[in-house]
Amino acid sequence: MADDDMWGISMARSIISAVVRRLLASELIIISSDASDKLRNLEAWILPQLPLFDLQTIENNRRHELEILMRELKSAFYEADDILDEAEYRRLEEQVDGSTSNQEDLLWSYHHLDEQLKRCFAYCCIFPREHQLRRDEIINMWMAEGFIKTSGEGDEDMEEVGARYFDELVEASFLKPTQRLRLKFYEINEFKINDMLHDLAEKVAGSDGLRIEDGWSGEAPKDVRHLVVQTSLSKLIIEEILKQENLRTLIIYTDIGDKLTEENLFERIFTRLRKLRVLRVHSHHYNVYPVPASIGQLKHLRYLAFRFHTPDLPSTFSKLYHIQTLDFGPCRNLSFLSVHMANLINLHHINIEYPDETSFPNIGRQTLLKVLPLYTVRMEQGYEIHQLEHLNKLSGRMQIHGLQNVQSKDEAAKAELSNKEGLTDLTLHWDDDSCNPDVQANVLEGLCPPMCLPKLRIVGYRGMKYPSWMVGEQNVPNELGELELFRCNLEQPFPSRLCNFFSRLRSLVLHQCSWDALPEFLKDLPELGEMIIYGCMKLRSLPVLPRSLYYLQIDDCDDDFMTSCRTSGHPNWQKINHIPELFVGREPIDSPR
Repeated sequence: MADDDMWGISMARSIISAVVRRLLASELIIISSDASDKLRNLEAWILPQLPLFDLQTIENNRRHELEILMRELKSAFYEADDILDEAEYRRLEEQVDGSTSNQEDLLWSYHHLDEQLKRCFAYCCIFPREHQLRRDEIINMWMAEGFIKTSGEGDEDMEEVGARYFDELVEASFLKPTQRLRLKFYEINEFKINDMLHDLAEKVAGSDGLRIEDGWSGEAPKDVRHLVVQTSLSKLIIEEILKQENLRTLIIYTDIGDKLTEENLFERIFTRLRKLRVLRVHSHHYNVYPVPASIGQLKHLRYLAFRFHTPDLPSTFSKLYHIQTLDFGPCRNLSFLSVHMANLINLHHINIEYPDETSFPNIGRQTLLKVLPLYTVRMEQGYEIHQLEHLNKLSGRMQIHGLQNVQSKDEAAKAELSNKEGLTDLTLHWDDDSCNPDVQANVLEGLCPPMCLPKLRIVGYRGMKYPSWMVGEQNVPNELGELELFRCNLEQPFPSRLCNFFSRLRSLVLHQCSWDALPEFLKDLPELGEMIIYGCMKLRSLPVLPRSLYYLQIDDCDDDFMTSCRTSGHPNWQKINHIPELFVGREPIDSPR
């Protein structure tokens, strides 16, 4: 063996030995707030030394030994905080087959990705071909795996950085959008990797990722970190899963309903696979499966998705101190009453398809919470409106129901909605029509939304006046693009003059509202493009509408009023016949008659 080869082996040994010594000697064996900084410092110290030796120059009979040493180095980083070994990635990159011109182009694009983006992209390949990658789910998994690095500045969070990573992969054509789904409480954006890029990602990931599909046989490599199972769970496969004690990701897409009880699967997973950071399990059965108390042993768990029905969660759930994402999907009547939620100090996301059926008291303690699609105010301790006060990281869509249980402006103001600048779609909902109108008016006054809110929906408001933040000149949300009013039976009409609140409107929806006329200032809205009037039975006439309006739908209103809108020459018809997409009733109006 050449002297250079011996020197490379010696250098590798010394580096690995030094890493292990430093890890064992440091406080990294204890979870502490500065652990990540220490790991970054260690990584910055070790990685520049790795290029000092070249794998390609090592003789074949010694290369295997060096590869073993490299895996040991990788494991050392994993044990500390799952920091992936840059040198291992370089070695795997060299294995990528660039024989065709397309693959060469892809490889060139891959090499020009940031190192963090390479890790995130490689993680995507653990999913089956043609799998629809949901944007928010993937970003949350990247967070759980530690793939997202922030600048350390207070105004930047992991979700924002992860979204930027994802968008860069889309812009580079590594991921392509397939569909957008708008559900009751969520909007889902789906993407996928094409076959050629999937092959590239698999080669980049190497033995890190394994997918067990139909027809799989054999033995999983011992250094597998991310495992996806998409085939029936035989006893052989279950045993193979349970042998992978270094797993960081376990995703089971096959229906495991029977195996949960027959094989005591949860208990065995929780006690054997204690290094899991991401755990996602599906079941299509309607049976109820309890979560065993041993879940508290998953000290490193950051992402948990149980897509099945489960009753009350055990008190040991409170020990998941690192948990960032909880996804209980279609689970109904889920109860957190046994869980000391104050312990879940890192919780960012809660995904429950039936949040109105979930008991989640004292949510105000989850100050890092980013996503809360529905909050229902109740006349019970732990469900008050003030629970929202410190949840200022909330973003995206949010509905607040049960506002009939708020009794005053001061009580409503404790929600501090104006500080929740990440919200993009806010619904304020009174569920009880018998609520006192004066109380409603005071409550709405206290629910001033953030100045930059793009979309607002108000449901069931029967107060006698508009709040000052809607018709005043100060502290007015002035970026509002979409306004929807449902069952707002005000006797007072819209204000007669144009207010800042309405000045940027692009879409206006009026549903079962009680006005007999619309405001004259609508003609002065330069960006209003879409308007829907549905079930407004008192409406008799229309004002002059802006030339920017390209879509108008009028339906389920007074018969005479709707007839006037269809009749050529009638004043109502004259005010709308210029609109390109015009619907009165269920039929489009294409030409005057």
